[in-house]
Amino acid sequence: MVSNHPDFAALVGAHGVPFHHLPVSAANRAEQEGEALGLAGALGVLVVVVLARYMQILSPQMVEGLQGRAINIHHSFLSSFKGARPYHQAYERG
Repeated sequence: MVSNHPDFAALVGAHGVPFHHLPVSAANRAEQEGEALGLAGALGVLVVVVLARYMQILSPQMVEGLQGRAINIHHSFLSSFKGARPYHQAYERG
């Protein structure tokens, strides 16, 4: 797992999945995207990359590097949970 936030490092590690924290800022975006693409290549990611809570605009290079292998599951794409606290709305709905 690659994340720009360290929030779930312990949870992911508890399941034996390697965790890579790549914090992103305007100053290091290109470098971190390169690192993420490099990890995808080194780890043999062939099928899909899931962008969850990844609140960054991807560069054209990142989009090209992940072409046909990425899906963004940001809540704003879930029309059933509009407005504030969409994760809470989804939880309450079951």
